[in-house]
Amino acid sequence: MNILGIDASGIAGSIAYMKEDRLVGEYYICHKLTHSETIMPMMAHLKELIGLDLKSLDAIAVTSGPGSFTGLRIGVTTAKALAMALDIPVVGIPTLDVMANNIPHTAYMICPMMDARRNQVYTAAYKWAGKELERLTDYRAVDSDEYLKELSDKQEMIVFLGDAVWPLKGGRSGFICADVS
Repeated sequence: MNILGIDASGIAGSIAYMKEDRLVGEYYICHKLTHSETIMPMMAHLKELIGLDLKSLDAIAVTSGPGSFTGLRIGVTTAKALAMALDIPVVGIPTLDVMANNIPHTAYMICPMMDARRNQVYTAAYKWAGKELERLTDYRAVDSDEYLKELSDKQEMIVFLGDAVWPLKGGRSGFICADVS
């Protein structure tokens, strides 16, 4: 299956192309430009670099949130416009699920955290069960201090990742902060 992935849910924007379960190309930008200025040029450049024929796509995957309202609109609109032109389906994938899948198999709990402003984070907790990544909690927006207290009470090793992790980098016992976002 040939899939084009689009993520405009956070600070960074990215485009990726998977061909038959293999990552062929990925473009990632985290700079001053807005997603409306980067998504289509990234796609055009990736298309040129790897010789991607958009007509060979079977589907388009796009992050569906949580995240930046404007970024999500840009990503979803881009995906829907391309899918309509190519007559292929669009698949929405929760942003936190995408983030958690960046952490390879580990025995630790995985907690992606996105900045939701006003000392809140968008988050969910995950854990690998064999070859499947299972979501342990609902998606939610929660006060970051309350959430950290809740997690520290669990007495479990945890991997944090995402753009809301930087305050944790001072180090707290049992917390591992990954730079993957």
